[in-house]
Amino acid sequence: MSKLCLKKSSKRSTCKKRYKIEKKVKEHNRKLKKAAKKNGGGRKKKEKMISVPNSCPFKEEILQEAEKKREQLREEKLERRKQAKLNQHKNINKTKKTTKSK
Repeated sequence: MSKLCLKKSSKRSTCKKRYKIEKKVKEHNRKLKKAAKKNGGGRKKKEKMISVPNSCPFKEEILQEAEKKREQLREEKLERRKQAKLNQHKNINKTKKTTKSK
């Protein structure tokens, strides 16, 4: 009896099955990418360094203004994210209420 289990099964499979698996994997990956794109989980860009020549008379002021602008953009981005989350939660709650009433 135990000798029957020692034989390894073949790894051969039909082309139909292999292509079907490839198709399913591709479709699954596409769905994941689409969901990530929808949720804003895209690629992150590196922040560019501001280059101001030393010969510029108001170099320090320019750099400070740029830093303030950058900080302001970050805050706006965070605010938009918070708003999006709130809207998403509201939509979820609305759908839950409508399904309960049916």
